[in-house]
Amino acid sequence: MGKRILTTVVGLPILFFVLHKGSHLLMFALLAVSITGLYEFYQCTRQGDYVPIEWVTYTATAILYLSYLFFSAETAQQMTVLLLMVVLMMIWVVHHKTIRMQDVLITFFGFMYVT
Repeated sequence: MGKRILTTVVGLPILFFVLHKGSHLLMFALLAVSITGLYEFYQCTRQGDYVPIEWVTYTATAILYLSYLFFSAETAQQMTVLLLMVVLMMIWVVHHKTIRMQDVLITFFGFMYVT
């Protein structure tokens, strides 16, 4: 209980500062939260019989947030999802004996759900 209160006391001022500054600092903070969320999601899926391709979604998440700086949100999301789907399918075709389709789908779902 004390740890949660300490986290709140330290975290709230940081949250308000990041929200107040906005722009690139907010984008970096959202990227960090997304990467952390993906990590936690994939740790949960590993407890089952899934082996997600984590590096692909970490990279796609970074590309998504970087593309927000150069494109509209809709364009950035469409390009990133299309790129992720193409890369995942290429990995599955090349490594179809070692990577199952379930792992590819869990990887894609993790990106869509968390990011």
